Amino acid sequence: MTEPVDDSEFAKHAGRYLEQVAEGGREVVVERAGRPLAALISASDWAAWQRLRSRQQARFRRDLALIHQAAEEAALVNSFSEEQARDAAKQAQQVGRSRLRAESAGRGVEMELPHFGPPLQSDGSSMNGPGGVPRTMLDAHLLLTYLLGGGKEMRPLLDAWAAGQVELLVPRFLLLDLHGGVDALSEQGRLDPEAGECLLELLVREGEAVADPLLPPGFRPGPRPRLN
Repeated sequence: MTEPVDDSEFAKHAGRYLEQVAEGGREVVVERAGRPLAALISASDWAAWQRLRSRQQARFRRDLALIHQAAEEAALVNSFSEEQARDAAKQAQQVGRSRLRAESAGRGVEMELPHFGPPLQSDGSSMNGPGGVPRTMLDAHLLLTYLLGGGKEMRPLLDAWAAGQVELLVPRFLLLDLHGGVDALSEQGRLDPEAGECLLELLVREGEAVADPLLPPGFRPGPRPRLN
């Protein structure tokens, strides 16, 4: 059972809460003005969390290593300049978006798609997550460019994500947009489809799901796409 406690109340009765957590299996979330500051859990729960997180991080690193290797191989196979990689990514994005428009039209839904541009910005809320870790959104175009062997600035950002130095916010449309581009480029033989699917799975598993900031009111793209 998780119990929210105001920080002033916790300061007065810290010993009592500590005993409840250690002996009764309770979890305490210390808040200030309704905002979580810290969590108190038992030593056994903390040890279990550490084991789980260690396994997750090992899987995260393995998946990211596969993506990096595929991007390096794509750079050799495609021999694109940076501009060519960005153009190919843009064209694939347009193909994927055209297919998505056609599917939406078949459902009787009109939609507007986000423009090509730099990393997305938030809706004005704080871009720092718990513990002050910075958060950011990425454009599918940048990720597709990286998978094609360009966009070298993406590698340190993805590595920082794996190291817990930054959190990626993942709107549903990013997954739809990226999925469409990956499919188009895979059909063209320009990227390893396994690496594209791996990146999509990684975003779903490790990213923080958020609302689509660039879609018009009332548009609902449906459930997250199946990735396999």
